[in-house]
Amino acid sequence: MTDYDVIVIGCGPAGMMACGELARRGIKVLGIDKKPSLDVNIRTASGYCFLDQPFNGEWIKRTPKGDTTELEYTDTGFKVVYGGSMEGIHHSHMFSDTGKHWQASTRKKPFYHIFNPHQCHKDRFAWAQKMGAQFMPGTVFVNLTQTDARVEVKVRQNGKDRYLTCKKLIAADGLVSKVAKVTGANKSRTNFGMKGPTIEYELSGVECPYDRGDMFFFGSGNFGGRAGGIIMVPSCHGEGVYRMETMSVLPASTATDLIEFFTKKSPFAHWFKHAEIIEVSGVVIEFLSPMIVPYLGNILFAGDSAAFGECLYQCAVMCGYKGAECVQKEL
Repeated sequence: MTDYDVIVIGCGPAGMMACGELARRGIKVLGIDKKPSLDVNIRTASGYCFLDQPFNGEWIKRTPKGDTTELEYTDTGFKVVYGGSMEGIHHSHMFSDTGKHWQASTRKKPFYHIFNPHQCHKDRFAWAQKMGAQFMPGTVFVNLTQTDARVEVKVRQNGKDRYLTCKKLIAADGLVSKVAKVTGANKSRTNFGMKGPTIEYELSGVECPYDRGDMFFFGSGNFGGRAGGIIMVPSCHGEGVYRMETMSVLPASTATDLIEFFTKKSPFAHWFKHAEIIEVSGVVIEFLSPMIVPYLGNILFAGDSAAFGECLYQCAVMCGYKGAECVQKEL
């Protein structure tokens, strides 16, 4: 006997979707996450998605339904409901460190759509609870052992250790997966990109003189001689509101260094003279090569713990659904 059929470590977009889908299929599932509140998404740069066009082998169809939007993954064969606003982005800009607007693209059909990731995650959490999924927020994964028949998981909640058992475990704990680390699943993977922290600011009152669209800023002159870059993406919260993500290179620069210099001393500093911070979020990024085999015994790795997905939220949701589908077949 085990405490649960499935335990999911990490309740971000992939883990939350896996919890809800497993529960919908009648499987006893527990989601574990270190966050104290599970209805808030903390992933950086996840407020955009590609709709009505192929992306990563999937086509997502959008259908407005009153105050909500139905998003159908037509190839995989499932739907999710989102209760927030969406906006198509038709413009893309690039800027040099001299302040020159040196490239712009415009499309009649949107490059992508922006949405509210917090609302989307809140919707998934409410749905998962309705389906019967159980959760342990504010709980840290410590270690695990497994046999042919089960997995024993050690977690820490309020300073006390607990041991839980399950038949299968889904590791959905992100780019720097602790489950992958303690099980040795990362040994054959290599780092193919940036390693270090990235940070995202959501700012209101940005006085950008160009068409509303994504903006890429490169060149050390924008960052006081430091290595890195900044991407600004419009926020669904209205005109003049942008999500600004840093790409820092350690130890030459930090995310805070880049933001501080860019908004106060770069050729674009006047855009931010009246800007105010709405939200700050961050994540440690380590771009590892994909797992060739994303499972180890009774453990399945899903989402960014197995392979980095550039369009974060929509890929993670699909991974969570497919992970639940695969695990059900194994039970």
